[in-house]
Amino acid sequence: IVVNIGSYSVEKYVPGNIAYAASKGSLKTFSEDLLCEYRTSGICVTYVSLGSVNTGFSKRFSANADLKLTPVDVAEAIASATEVMLGAKNLCISHLELRSSTPAESPGVKE
Repeated sequence: IVVNIGSYSVEKYVPGNIAYAASKGSLKTFSEDLLCEYRTSGICVTYVSLGSVNTGFSKRFSANADLKLTPVDVAEAIASATEVMLGAKNLCISHLELRSSTPAESPGVKE
């Protein structure tokens, strides 16, 4: 199982985030193509699209840490998805989107 960490910024415009979103968009395409190339060999590739996570990187977009995912939330969700795939005979979760149930407001984000 290959897990690539992406970003929801690929889907929604965030001012000042163009290069980051472009790199994550490339990672998403790479992940999808890698899955197609190797899934018949038993290799699963999962692209994880993250919303706001309480890290130093995301401070510039929203100050309210209580409304963001925690790194532990992200790790536990990925571990759970991995366990499901390992326990199933013929299952690959190709895309996993993780977002807070109480979203932080990000100035300038176009919905």
